[in-house]
Amino acid sequence: TIREGRAALTTSFGVFKYMALYSLIQFISVLILYSMESNLGDWMFLYIDLVITTTVAVLMGHTAAYPRLVAKRPPGSLVAPVNMFSIIIHIIIVCVIQTGAFLYLTEQPWYVHPHSTDKDEVNVLTQVTTVIFCVSSFQYIILAFIFSKGPPYRKPIWTNVPFLLSLIILTGITTF
Repeated sequence: TIREGRAALTTSFGVFKYMALYSLIQFISVLILYSMESNLGDWMFLYIDLVITTTVAVLMGHTAAYPRLVAKRPPGSLVAPVNMFSIIIHIIIVCVIQTGAFLYLTEQPWYVHPHSTDKDEVNVLTQVTTVIFCVSSFQYIILAFIFSKGPPYRKPIWTNVPFLLSLIILTGITTF
């Protein structure tokens, strides 16, 4: 039906925007860490890629179509102004938050600048790595919530119980 087609289109655009911004969040994180001669550890990458992103990408699309058909059509193009504006604004917000977290950390009196003794070895056990990992992990979860658009084309997020539970559990694990 038309309702399901519009819900599917909205879901596809939401997942696309999430995956695009997932890549950009990780790029910004790695860029900040490379500037400090550091990088995320293997377990951090696995947590982000397999636990957060895979869970979110699989469950995000299970929200059903909204029961009523509305007259307004969803944007029909990925490069529609509303989609592009959304992506650009979120890129700016992600950059500002990660850079702000990094700068806030480096201004703390207890902050210790990481020094690598071996130029061929990347230091993953630093305060910067931990802060950037935690901030970016929350950004992935928050973006999943934001891009899981509900009415008027899909039911509200709380009707997709597995997705909502996964966001709550992922938030709990990330907080821990």
